[in-house]
Amino acid sequence: MRSSPSPGVQRPRYILTRDAPLSDALDRFRRETPDVQRFQAALDVLLPIAQSQSDSPLIRLAAAYLLIALYAPHTLDLNPFLAPVQDAHRLARSKAQTGTEEVRCEAWALGRLLQGEVEDLGRRSLDELLDDWRAVGDEISYSRPGTPVPAPTTEHDPSSPALSLLHTATHRTLTLSESRALLSLPHPPIPVPPSLPQLIALNPHIAPHILLPLLPASPAHLSPLCTLPPTRASFEVLGKLLRSRARAGNVVRTAVLGPFLASAVDGVEGMRREDEADGGDRLVRGVRMLCVFFLALLEDGLIGSASDPEAVEMFHFSLRYARFSDAQRLYQTLATATS
Repeated sequence: MRSSPSPGVQRPRYILTRDAPLSDALDRFRRETPDVQRFQAALDVLLPIAQSQSDSPLIRLAAAYLLIALYAPHTLDLNPFLAPVQDAHRLARSKAQTGTEEVRCEAWALGRLLQGEVEDLGRRSLDELLDDWRAVGDEISYSRPGTPVPAPTTEHDPSSPALSLLHTATHRTLTLSESRALLSLPHPPIPVPPSLPQLIALNPHIAPHILLPLLPASPAHLSPLCTLPPTRASFEVLGKLLRSRARAGNVVRTAVLGPFLASAVDGVEGMRREDEADGGDRLVRGVRMLCVFFLALLEDGLIGSASDPEAVEMFHFSLRYARFSDAQRLYQTLATATS
């Protein structure tokens, strides 16, 4: 079941207008939606509009344009919303022969969108696209489009054994033979970004193999890494990604490490509050794992200096919990580096 939109996220009818260029709607969506919230906003707000049969065909088209254009700097097969937009195109084509002008325009424009004509469509308003369609509509065959839409790739094909394995990996720990099968793939399947926390929690030995080739080209997959819980599996996967000599290592160091550490510190604070409520021992484990993780990054030269923002945050964290031996060791290491 799709989650409800987060507080403050409303159906953006104001950006899905007929008389302004579609690129204006894209610019406003980017301007008013923080980077880390864009995927979730697109999932909760834009995708239901693109799939709705109660909205007008042109409003559906505008939502589909935004879903594709948000990831336009990257290849189409990396777009997490490719499959539903392809489905919308197939549905519009099936209705086009007997449908209204707007339905036919929707089918025609979605075909262009899936051929990569994002920039050209972005310069046009919905009303202008409808006029464009009227100029060529009689020449279009909807049952056999002149230029085929790219077929779903392995990543999106539900019948794909690789995708089936990936789906399994987000619901349970894979067996040894299943793990070997997934690790042997030269081009692993692409997970949907919201499934990454489950994949990492259940199969941390698989996650780096899938993420390393993906992260440099797909910002949507970076956001879930920033808010992973402070668990052994999270630290294991982040550590492997950070130590990679591939481009993904630099991307994770630049875009993920700082937010992840801030989130992990908040997570450990939550453990403290839970321990105070029920007398548990989560805090000591959380402090130990976070401090050992950061000490290892220091020892491997992955933290530039003790004045880096990440090091400063961990200095204050280790001082706050210096009653624990691992935090005390981290504090002493950072204090020595700054002296």
